[in-house]
Amino acid sequence: MERIETERIIDQIERLYGENWAEVNLQQILDEITEPMANSKLPGLKNTIHQIARHIIADVLVVTKRLQGINLQLKPEEYWIPDDKIGNFNWSETKRELMESKTALINQLQRLKDADLDNQIIKDYSTIYVTLHGHIQHSYYHIGQISVIYKSVR
Repeated sequence: MERIETERIIDQIERLYGENWAEVNLQQILDEITEPMANSKLPGLKNTIHQIARHIIADVLVVTKRLQGINLQLKPEEYWIPDDKIGNFNWSETKRELMESKTALINQLQRLKDADLDNQIIKDYSTIYVTLHGHIQHSYYHIGQISVIYKSVR
């Protein structure tokens, strides 16, 4: 069972949250973000750190479920928690859920072999390989947003 590329993808997902080429250590930043910082709304920006973190959690959940063969479709307000609903989420819980979602995704990936990466993630969707790399790119974008907002509110 060949797993060279699968292990590389797992490594890239691990790096999203720690030491990586972008020099943005999400775990370290999250540890420093307080609840007021997480919910600060900056002029000109649509979302808070908290909303972005919840969005990443939602995206990881969708990818994880699709790897399980479940075509999870979230409502827009589940993908992006509205301003008037984000207060329903505790920042400490959000940080914990973010790390747990990463672990759940990696656990799912550990069941794959390299040959699986060329399969569609679910019917009529892109391959597992393309989906995972899209997820990594999407996550880097939002982690960058978190980093920029954090630097502005600290």
